[in-house]
Amino acid sequence: MPFSLYKVDGQDLVRVSRVNMVGKNTIYNGWIKHGRPFNQGWHMDKNEIISLTEKGGAYSTHRIIIDLAPKAIGAVFLLELLDIYGFTYASDEYPGEPEWTPLMFRMRDAFRHAGVGMDADRKASLKERFRPINDELDIFEFVYLRWNWNPGRVGQWNAALLHSEALQYFKQFL
Repeated sequence: MPFSLYKVDGQDLVRVSRVNMVGKNTIYNGWIKHGRPFNQGWHMDKNEIISLTEKGGAYSTHRIIIDLAPKAIGAVFLLELLDIYGFTYASDEYPGEPEWTPLMFRMRDAFRHAGVGMDADRKASLKERFRPINDELDIFEFVYLRWNWNPGRVGQWNAALLHSEALQYFKQFL
């Protein structure tokens, strides 16, 4: 699930670069900025996420876009990352260090295109510059990072995507 930084160009978004979200990069830096909270929740909004990428920026000029299906044949599915909510558990074995961090991403549809016979060049060009769709429905995804701030092997970045109504349904059972 690659993350990329896009620049706003009029009504379009233009890809600038890949973004390193895991490891000791954007998400980790957000956790540090929030004071390394253990056994409690923390949150990064879209402005903070963008500002903590390697290139920096602000939501007024940039967006973080997730390529949901980079290997899909004949289809492009892009999501805009709006918020990251984390809950970092402290390690019992290594005091002052994290054990693991479940995350919830709040996103929305940014672009979809499916076409019979779409070749790799067409797919790549669609991802380089596109006009985002105006979909205000929230989509949520739950993933986790291990102690080293990298994804876990189980469900490595392929968790369920939930629209608001599905999330509300499941929430009643928590």
